[in-house]
Amino acid sequence: MRKLKVSFEITDNYDIEGFRNFINDVIEDTEKYEVYIISNDDNSVLMDRIGTNLGLDSFHIIHCNFVQDKITAMTTYSIDIHFDNLQSVILLVDETTDAYGVLVNPNLNRFYVMPDFVITFNSLVTRILQDE
Repeated sequence: MRKLKVSFEITDNYDIEGFRNFINDVIEDTEKYEVYIISNDDNSVLMDRIGTNLGLDSFHIIHCNFVQDKITAMTTYSIDIHFDNLQSVILLVDETTDAYGVLVNPNLNRFYVMPDFVITFNSLVTRILQDE
């Protein structure tokens, strides 16, 4: 089984404790996932510091200037799933790349009492692995 490539935008997402905990769990599962930061955050020092704290090397921290740069990076690095807090970016990911976009927000799913982004991620992982 190949590793799934997962990327995320740090702006606003990394401020959500549940997302930080979730992405740490994904990073720790090194047999299943390869994780990238793909972000157009204005603060590249912050991006590098978060990446280093997460144990990511510089190859896995991709600084972008514009949204289109993020889309290009996802294609270049063959990303499978990208987390972002902007619906407009998620739509671009879904419409213009082979990746799946997952919207990050702090709201809990009322049926599963966990964030929607976790439920969506788990569903996508299952779908991607079934299709291979």
